[in-house]
Amino acid sequence: PPNSDEYLVNMTAVSPSYFSVLRIPMRYGRSFSADQSERDSVIVNESLARRHFQDHSPLGERISILGRECTIVGVVGDVRHEGVRRACGQQIYLSFRHLPRAKMFVITRPGSGRLAVAPMLRGVVSQMDPEQPLSFVRELKEVVGASLASDRLLLYLVGAFGSVALVL
Repeated sequence: PPNSDEYLVNMTAVSPSYFSVLRIPMRYGRSFSADQSERDSVIVNESLARRHFQDHSPLGERISILGRECTIVGVVGDVRHEGVRRACGQQIYLSFRHLPRAKMFVITRPGSGRLAVAPMLRGVVSQMDPEQPLSFVRELKEVVGASLASDRLLLYLVGAFGSVALVL
């Protein structure tokens, strides 16, 4: 294709509460329902909607995903999944019930810190599957902070070299 970026789309399997937990705004349409009937429904982000449906709403449009025809039921705000410095790409969200993955992430919004919620999460996961480990519990601010670590290091180095240059 002449413009191969047009066809680059990220897919993420999510639960019905994913958008509300992460406070990702539903621009129009709806989220997934809690029942099992979402096999052919998808939600897209604003970048994909703008690029492919400039002149009309994508709600109700059918798109082919992994050889299956799916209906767009919602449009959510863009999220910088790849870090705060990278542009938002095109994103399609599918119900996690219909796109099994070897690795999944559990995202919660606890009232207290991660240390208080970690034992409860381990208990819930263990009830679902005693063989399934819960290995890496981090707060969202830590994840974002880690994505900015190289930027911070660069700023510290520039500041240090600038200070040395002033002294010389």
